[in-house]
Amino acid sequence: LLSVSDKYALHEYTESKDPEVLSEIEQGYLSFCRHQKIYDQIRYVDETGKEIVRINHRKEEPYIVPKSRLQNKKDRYYFTETIKLPKGSIYVSPFDLNVENGQIEVPIKPTIRFGTPVYNNQGEIKGAVFLNYKGKVLLDRLSSAVLEGSCPSMLIDKQGYWLCSANAEMNWGFMYEDRKNLRFGNKLPDEWKIISKEKQGQFKTREGLFTYRKVYPLTKSVFRGHVGRQGTHHFNEIF
Repeated sequence: LLSVSDKYALHEYTESKDPEVLSEIEQGYLSFCRHQKIYDQIRYVDETGKEIVRINHRKEEPYIVPKSRLQNKKDRYYFTETIKLPKGSIYVSPFDLNVENGQIEVPIKPTIRFGTPVYNNQGEIKGAVFLNYKGKVLLDRLSSAVLEGSCPSMLIDKQGYWLCSANAEMNWGFMYEDRKNLRFGNKLPDEWKIISKEKQGQFKTREGLFTYRKVYPLTKSVFRGHVGRQGTHHFNEIF
């Protein structure tokens, strides 16, 4: 992410607004997305929230999104969080579903967004670059592990919402108004009290045997060696 955001062409474009330089950025991002298949989108968004460059990955082949379809993301939480960070910082979003034009994309697209602000040589904020990680990659691995096991498994966020479970209708409750009450704690309050207090453990109730472990994927070791001179990393807890 930091490498992509620090390309000379991007910094040149923030000053010149040259269409030829913009085309160079588009082609560079297109090549990146073609080779790094775990990302669904790569975008440069200016300081007002307007998408300037966007590459979408569809059906195994990325493409440049036409200017007529670019959107303004000024009100999206990941933009407002990233744009206020110092140079060299990385923002990591919560794990949720992709939203386009104010609507949850169908079929659903689980996404984790990585963002970093873009500054010019005068220290002025000029926007941000975002990579959208395909959350399906992670969930497919988890599903494979579940199929190999002999008991049901699930992935739950720290609010108690299901991100992955055997019942798809219960997943991503926080994204849908009619699913806001679909939480592990509402269904199994006694079990949730135990699970939410400890990092890991095993216990048995009348509902069965529960084995659990909390996941902390965002540690400094993940980004070791990537801190800019003036920047610090911004870590969000996903689960």
